[in-house]
Amino acid sequence: MDWKEEVRELAKTMSVPDQIKVEDIPKVNLYMEQLLSFLNENLQFFKRYPEDQMLTKAMINNYSKNEISPPPQKKLYRKLHIMAYALIYQFKQLISLNDMKHITAKIAHTAELEQTYRVFLKEQKRAFSKLPELAEEVIKKAEELDVKDQKLILPLLLAQTLAKAQAEILFSQRLIDLLGK
Repeated sequence: MDWKEEVRELAKTMSVPDQIKVEDIPKVNLYMEQLLSFLNENLQFFKRYPEDQMLTKAMINNYSKNEISPPPQKKLYRKLHIMAYALIYQFKQLISLNDMKHITAKIAHTAELEQTYRVFLKEQKRAFSKLPELAEEVIKKAEELDVKDQKLILPLLLAQTLAKAQAEILFSQRLIDLLGK
Protein backbone atom coordinates (compact mmCIF):
# COMPACT_ATOMS: atom_id res chain seq x y z
CA MET A 1 0.00 0.00 0.00
CA ASP A 2 1.46 3.39 -0.95
CA TRP A 3 1.48 6.39 1.39
CA LYS A 4 -1.63 7.94 -0.21
CA GLU A 5 -3.68 4.82 0.39
CA GLU A 6 -2.39 4.59 3.96
CA VAL A 7 -3.43 8.18 4.63
CA ARG A 8 -6.83 7.63 3.03
CA GLU A 9 -7.39 4.42 5.00
CA LEU A 10 -6.40 6.10 8.27
CA ALA A 11 -8.81 8.98 7.61
CA LYS A 12 -11.59 6.56 6.69
CA THR A 13 -11.16 4.43 9.83
CA MET A 14 -11.15 7.56 12.00
CA SER A 15 -14.10 9.24 10.30
CA VAL A 16 -16.70 7.72 12.63
CA PRO A 17 -15.59 8.17 16.25
CA ASP A 18 -17.01 6.00 19.02
CA GLN A 19 -18.86 8.45 21.22
CA ILE A 20 -20.66 8.16 24.53
CA LYS A 21 -24.06 9.47 23.53
CA VAL A 22 -26.25 10.95 26.26
CA GLU A 23 -28.80 8.20 25.62
CA ASP A 24 -26.11 5.54 26.24
CA ILE A 25 -25.20 6.83 29.69
CA PRO A 26 -26.51 4.54 32.44
CA LYS A 27 -29.59 5.90 34.15
CA VAL A 28 -28.45 4.49 37.50
CA ASN A 29 -25.76 6.10 39.62
CA LEU A 30 -22.37 4.40 39.48
CA TYR A 31 -19.65 3.72 42.02
CA MET A 32 -16.07 4.70 41.17
CA GLU A 33 -15.07 1.31 39.71
CA GLN A 34 -18.22 1.18 37.58
CA LEU A 35 -17.60 4.74 36.39
CA LEU A 36 -14.00 3.95 35.43
CA SER A 37 -15.01 0.76 33.68
CA PHE A 38 -17.74 2.51 31.69
CA LEU A 39 -15.56 5.46 30.65
CA ASN A 40 -12.42 3.46 29.88
CA GLU A 41 -14.40 0.96 27.83
CA ASN A 42 -16.29 3.61 25.87
CA LEU A 43 -13.45 6.05 25.20
CA GLN A 44 -11.02 3.51 23.69
CA PHE A 45 -11.26 5.16 20.27
CA PHE A 46 -9.42 8.22 21.61
CA LYS A 47 -6.38 6.34 22.93
CA ARG A 48 -3.27 6.72 20.84
CA TYR A 49 -1.45 3.66 22.16
CA PRO A 50 -2.92 0.53 23.76
CA GLU A 51 -0.81 1.02 26.88
CA ASP A 52 -1.93 4.65 27.40
CA GLN A 53 -3.54 5.36 30.75
CA MET A 54 -7.06 6.64 30.32
CA LEU A 55 -8.81 7.55 33.56
CA THR A 56 -7.84 6.31 37.00
CA LYS A 57 -9.28 6.61 40.48
CA ALA A 58 -6.52 9.10 41.38
CA MET A 59 -7.32 11.24 38.31
CA ILE A 60 -11.03 11.29 39.10
CA ASN A 61 -10.34 12.23 42.72
CA ASN A 62 -7.91 14.98 41.67
CA TYR A 63 -10.37 16.42 39.15
CA SER A 64 -12.99 16.58 41.87
CA LYS A 65 -10.58 17.95 44.50
CA ASN A 66 -9.34 20.65 42.10
CA GLU A 67 -12.93 21.53 41.12
CA ILE A 68 -12.47 20.53 37.51
CA SER A 69 -15.40 18.13 37.89
CA PRO A 70 -18.35 18.02 40.26
CA PRO A 71 -17.78 15.95 43.40
CA PRO A 72 -19.56 12.60 43.75
CA GLN A 73 -22.73 12.45 45.78
CA LYS A 74 -22.36 9.90 48.56
CA LYS A 75 -19.63 8.15 46.54
CA LEU A 76 -21.97 7.85 43.55
CA TYR A 77 -21.54 9.32 40.09
CA ARG A 78 -24.49 10.48 38.01
CA LYS A 79 -25.05 11.17 34.33
CA LEU A 80 -23.65 14.66 34.91
CA HIS A 81 -20.35 13.18 36.10
CA ILE A 82 -20.07 10.81 33.15
CA MET A 83 -20.53 13.66 30.67
CA ALA A 84 -18.03 15.80 32.58
CA TYR A 85 -15.38 13.06 32.67
CA ALA A 86 -15.89 12.20 29.00
CA LEU A 87 -15.27 15.85 28.14
CA ILE A 88 -12.32 16.12 30.52
CA TYR A 89 -10.67 13.03 29.07
CA GLN A 90 -10.96 14.36 25.54
CA PHE A 91 -10.10 17.97 26.42
CA LYS A 92 -7.01 17.05 28.45
CA GLN A 93 -5.33 15.97 25.23
CA LEU A 94 -5.75 19.50 23.89
CA ILE A 95 -5.73 22.04 26.72
CA SER A 96 -4.28 22.45 30.19
CA LEU A 97 -6.11 21.37 33.32
CA ASN A 98 -6.25 25.01 34.36
CA ASP A 99 -8.00 25.90 31.09
CA MET A 100 -10.33 22.95 31.58
CA LYS A 101 -11.24 24.28 35.01
CA HIS A 102 -12.33 27.59 33.43
CA ILE A 103 -14.69 25.70 31.14
CA THR A 104 -16.13 23.24 33.64
CA ALA A 105 -16.51 25.92 36.32
CA LYS A 106 -19.09 27.57 34.08
CA ILE A 107 -21.10 24.44 33.30
CA ALA A 108 -20.24 21.47 35.55
CA HIS A 109 -22.95 22.03 38.12
CA THR A 110 -25.83 22.91 35.82
CA ALA A 111 -28.04 21.59 33.05
CA GLU A 112 -25.79 23.53 30.67
CA LEU A 113 -23.33 20.65 30.87
CA GLU A 114 -25.68 18.36 28.96
CA GLN A 115 -26.26 20.99 26.30
CA THR A 116 -22.51 21.61 26.01
CA TYR A 117 -21.86 17.88 25.83
CA ARG A 118 -24.44 17.40 23.08
CA VAL A 119 -22.95 20.28 21.07
CA PHE A 120 -19.47 18.78 21.55
CA LEU A 121 -20.61 15.36 20.31
CA LYS A 122 -22.31 16.87 17.27
CA GLU A 123 -19.28 18.99 16.37
CA GLN A 124 -16.87 16.12 17.06
CA LYS A 125 -18.84 13.83 14.76
CA ARG A 126 -18.82 16.48 12.03
CA ALA A 127 -15.09 17.14 12.43
CA PHE A 128 -14.17 13.46 12.29
CA SER A 129 -16.46 12.87 9.30
CA LYS A 130 -14.41 15.45 7.38
CA LEU A 131 -11.14 13.56 7.86
CA PRO A 132 -11.36 11.86 4.43
CA GLU A 133 -11.71 15.34 2.85
CA LEU A 134 -8.74 16.57 4.88
CA ALA A 135 -6.73 13.56 3.74
CA GLU A 136 -7.47 14.34 0.09
CA GLU A 137 -6.57 17.99 0.65
CA VAL A 138 -3.18 17.25 2.20
CA ILE A 139 -2.43 14.54 -0.38
CA LYS A 140 -3.15 17.04 -3.17
CA LYS A 141 -0.90 19.67 -1.57
CA ALA A 142 1.87 17.12 -1.10
CA GLU A 143 1.56 16.09 -4.76
CA GLU A 144 1.77 19.75 -5.83
CA LEU A 145 5.08 20.05 -3.97
CA ASP A 146 6.36 17.18 -6.13
CA VAL A 147 8.51 15.73 -3.38
CA LYS A 148 10.79 12.99 -4.67
CA ASP A 149 12.04 11.75 -1.30
CA GLN A 150 9.26 9.56 0.18
CA LYS A 151 10.70 10.09 3.69
CA LEU A 152 9.62 13.75 3.49
CA ILE A 153 5.98 13.04 2.65
CA LEU A 154 4.69 12.32 6.17
CA PRO A 155 6.52 15.29 7.75
CA LEU A 156 4.95 17.51 5.06
CA LEU A 157 1.50 16.09 5.78
CA LEU A 158 2.06 16.62 9.50
CA ALA A 159 3.15 20.22 8.93
CA GLN A 160 -0.14 20.87 7.13
CA THR A 161 -2.42 19.21 9.66
CA LEU A 162 -0.54 20.53 12.70
CA ALA A 163 -0.71 24.10 11.37
CA LYS A 164 -4.51 23.79 11.25
CA ALA A 165 -4.65 22.12 14.65
CA GLN A 166 -2.42 24.81 16.16
CA ALA A 167 -4.67 27.59 14.86
CA GLU A 168 -7.79 25.91 16.23
CA ILE A 169 -6.23 25.11 19.61
CA LEU A 170 -4.84 28.63 19.99
CA PHE A 171 -8.24 30.05 19.06
CA SER A 172 -9.84 27.74 21.63
CA GLN A 173 -7.37 28.88 24.29
CA ARG A 174 -8.20 32.52 23.57
CA LEU A 175 -11.91 31.70 23.85
CA ILE A 176 -11.17 30.15 27.25
CA ASP A 177 -9.50 33.44 28.22
CA LEU A 178 -12.76 35.20 27.37
CA LEU A 179 -14.54 32.92 29.85
CA GLY A 180 -12.37 34.31 32.63
CA LYS A 181 -13.40 37.91 31.95
